[in-house]
Amino acid sequence: MNRIITAAVLALCLGATQGHSEVRLIPGTPVEFEVPSAPQSMANQIRNQTHEPVRMTIKLPKDYDPARSYPVLVFLNGGDGGKGGELNMAEPFMGDAGYILCNIPLFKKVEPSDRDEVKWSITPVDGPYMLPAFRLMLDELRKRAPNIDERRSVLAGFSNGAAAIAVVLWSGDPDLLSRFGSFVLVEGGFWLGSDCDHESGLRFARATFSALRDRRVIIAYGDQSTPADRVPWIRAARETVDALKRASVDVVEVPMPGVGHDFQSDQMARIRSLLAQ
Repeated sequence: MNRIITAAVLALCLGATQGHSEVRLIPGTPVEFEVPSAPQSMANQIRNQTHEPVRMTIKLPKDYDPARSYPVLVFLNGGDGGKGGELNMAEPFMGDAGYILCNIPLFKKVEPSDRDEVKWSITPVDGPYMLPAFRLMLDELRKRAPNIDERRSVLAGFSNGAAAIAVVLWSGDPDLLSRFGSFVLVEGGFWLGSDCDHESGLRFARATFSALRDRRVIIAYGDQSTPADRVPWIRAARETVDALKRASVDVVEVPMPGVGHDFQSDQMARIRSLLAQ
């Protein structure tokens, strides 16, 4: 039903053409639109839908006032990242007021041999494909969403979405980092404190974090230690926190009691309160 509503709204907003100037954002309503210049998303490749254009979604807060500036929450979903219309975590995380919400897909070059989920993990090896695509999508966000307060904006992600954020942090790209004041990694990207992704076995240079010293990073992980593969996962999360601390980054460690690979509403509220401080 949500897809039908979004599609109907999109049709009204676009009118007869697909031109950039024809997309109209409506306070309180998700608007999904195409970004024809973007490279293929991870989801389109994995789902064999490369004939489809890449999409993204922006939702202005219901209390939107054109005279005010608003921070953006860009929330990246896990798995293959979805098709660019997934606000299912962004909306409960930040709600309907105070933030512009945005979802964009994940970007990773997927080879025919990479269909197995164990190879889905996004790492710095994917940077040459992912980072330019990510910049293009954020440029699109800047064009579409007026009055963005980037210093208060948040880039958050769950699982593989968090891994994509980790690539941004690892890269030290000053332009990408300048668009957000806070970064939230939930249950993913915990290779960031190492030189290896234990899931895929890929190796890469360690991050220096020198460009992060005026940014805040929140690392949230479930402390549930079963099944057994949770133990090294938790250890990697803590190693990531330690690596950021050694680099004098403003890092907040958020163990989620009794939680496994999940991002539950009470933990969303907890992190939301941290972001408000």
